[in-house]
Amino acid sequence: MKLVPFNSDSKSEPNSSSPPWQDMFRSASIRKPETNDAPPLKPDAPPQQYGGNSLSNDPQVRLALYITMAHAGLAFTIFVLYGVCKLLEDFLRPILWAVLCSIPLRGIQQTLVEFWSEPLKLGLTETVLAVPGAIMGPLMTTVVTALKDLYVEFVLELPKEKIN
Repeated sequence: MKLVPFNSDSKSEPNSSSPPWQDMFRSASIRKPETNDAPPLKPDAPPQQYGGNSLSNDPQVRLALYITMAHAGLAFTIFVLYGVCKLLEDFLRPILWAVLCSIPLRGIQQTLVEFWSEPLKLGLTETVLAVPGAIMGPLMTTVVTALKDLYVEFVLELPKEKIN
């Protein structure tokens, strides 16, 4: 990539209306590419014809067709959405209530799935014992903590203030 020389004429003028960055962009847009792969056109040659009477090779016609297809797709999408809304018009309130009620229940559902997924994978016995096991785990922790406190208080005869 070649460096574009800076135009020093604009620097010499004190009231220059174009700052140096505009000169840089202007010179980059005017510069021609270094290599040209296309064969040079003869000045006497007539303009290139686009395949007979077919207009699909003309870039302007293609652009117009693309824009037309985009507008047709947009109109079809709006028409389908309008039809779906008219079809579900009577069910709109129940659907909205279902969505509103499902939002707070999502956390409960995730907790239940998290709790039951492991026992259900392990088998019938673990599934049956899951709820008693869930109850007994914290209960046993509480009993063990209470027994430890009793042991420290009565057997070792240490007051609670010294423990903490």
